Amino acid sequence: MSTASEVSPGHLVRKRNVRFAGIDVGSQFHKLAIVDDRGKLVGKVAKIDEDAEGYERLRKLLPPPEETQVGMEATGHYWRNLCLTLLEWGYSVAVINPSRTRRFADGEPDADQDRRRGCSGHRLLRP
Repeated sequence: MSTASEVSPGHLVRKRNVRFAGIDVGSQFHKLAIVDDRGKLVGKVAKIDEDAEGYERLRKLLPPPEETQVGMEATGHYWRNLCLTLLEWGYSVAVINPSRTRRFADGEPDADQDRRRGCSGHRLLRP
């Protein structure tokens, strides 16, 4: 995993300055939110079209793979192409059950704002 170095079995040490990219997957477009290791939004939430130009835009927006952990909801079958592309680019990707994301976000103070922006997936990735 590019965002952590293993010290001993079951014990991971997080690197500092890691970015967490949450992707809300849709059939025609996706929403991307990038946060720093403190949970602060980096830039604006971006709309990424589900086509070659959108993927190229995504590649330009994402920090380098060695500095980034990506989380995305497994929405229908729409997440598969995006996930495979991110893995080909060298990113570490966590695919998350959408109901788990909603349940987790229910207890978070900024959950409603994140839902409106379409970017709550990053919350499950941060320590």
